[in-house]
Amino acid sequence: MATHWAGGVIILIAGPLQFVPCIRRHYPSVHRWTGRAYLAACALTALPGLVYTCMFGTVGGLPMDVAFIGYGIVMLACAGATGYHAIRRDIQSHREWATRLYAVGIGSAVYRLLVFPLFLRLRFLNEA
Repeated sequence: MATHWAGGVIILIAGPLQFVPCIRRHYPSVHRWTGRAYLAACALTALPGLVYTCMFGTVGGLPMDVAFIGYGIVMLACAGATGYHAIRRDIQSHREWATRLYAVGIGSAVYRLLVFPLFLRLRFLNEA
């Protein structure tokens, strides 16, 4: 799970940098290398997460397992499309897929920061 968490940290740090216009315009190699690291981080986050969910499940049972597996597949698909369009130099499609990929990554962070503590709180209240 260390790779899953490390990938998530890279996603949260590198993601916003990809949307800074002056970096893309004046330092395109920084944008490209940060983008490659970002795509690698997406794979390092999604793949171990998928394996873990398939092997051990989640705290929410089958419905959450299915959702997390779907989430991991969507992240990999968005990362693949982002990289594919960058290689083809289809900048408009690349930007659209990169935006989707970033939204997926941020969605995971928001879930963990807001929903998971609420889930634990409700679970604790039900046990009391």
